Amino acid sequence: MITTNDDRISFSFFRPHASSVHIAASFNNWSRDRHPMNPLGNGWWQLTLTLEPGDHFFQYIEDDHNHYADFA
Repeated sequence: MITTNDDRISFSFFRPHASSVHIAASFNNWSRDRHPMNPLGNGWWQLTLTLEPGDHFFQYIEDDHNHYADFA
């Protein structure tokens, strides 16, 4: 799930058993390590970034091996 507030984008992802979640995206050259998400508790992970306007593509990466597209 993503939410926007001007140029700030918040990514939220539910993975209750994950040890880590990262975002790999067109805006970070599909790096698997550059944007780690923060655990919020109760299985939710979140990251807020400032991005340039435009089209961006991304995947969530759970525990360095499971890839998930956003279904928003």
